[in-house]
Amino acid sequence: AGMIACTIAVFSPFTPALIAASALLAVLAMLARTRLVTILSVAKLILGYGLFIAAFRIIGKPLESAVILAELRSGALYTWQIAAVLLAGTVFYETTGTTEISHTLASIQHGLGWRKPLPDAAFLLSLTIGFIPRIFCAWADLDKAWNARGGNRRKGPAAFVRRTTTLVPLLVIKLLSIASDTDRA
Repeated sequence: AGMIACTIAVFSPFTPALIAASALLAVLAMLARTRLVTILSVAKLILGYGLFIAAFRIIGKPLESAVILAELRSGALYTWQIAAVLLAGTVFYETTGTTEISHTLASIQHGLGWRKPLPDAAFLLSLTIGFIPRIFCAWADLDKAWNARGGNRRKGPAAFVRRTTTLVPLLVIKLLSIASDTDRA
């Protein structure tokens, strides 16, 4: 419920709601004792995403300072909103285990009168939600391996394309392996 309320506040058209939600999330991140490494990795991801958004907002527009400034302002607002939602997810996963998620969703499902002939939505949703941190963990492992093998020596767009075209298929393979192990468990 808190995640839904936070997302609504963050993406509402009212800037004060975004400011309040961001301040609340900052306090919650401190209370959850979110590690600095985690926050920095989220910040790095958001910075890259923000630059990507800014580039695409400017491409094809007239190169007038007013137009560029308006597009950058709009892109910065969207990046801020995405950063707030990502921080909310980080705090959620730092403070909530998959067992707690599963029990909560099962109790909601039971309260709604969902019966067994229908698919077990709580179980499936809790598996999905619990799988999200594994994606980030798998990516971090691949990233460390890439850097350890000297993949971070080259910089620039060509290096980024090479890294992405190498690591994304490996990420899919690793995630399929994790999913297979989870299924067998």
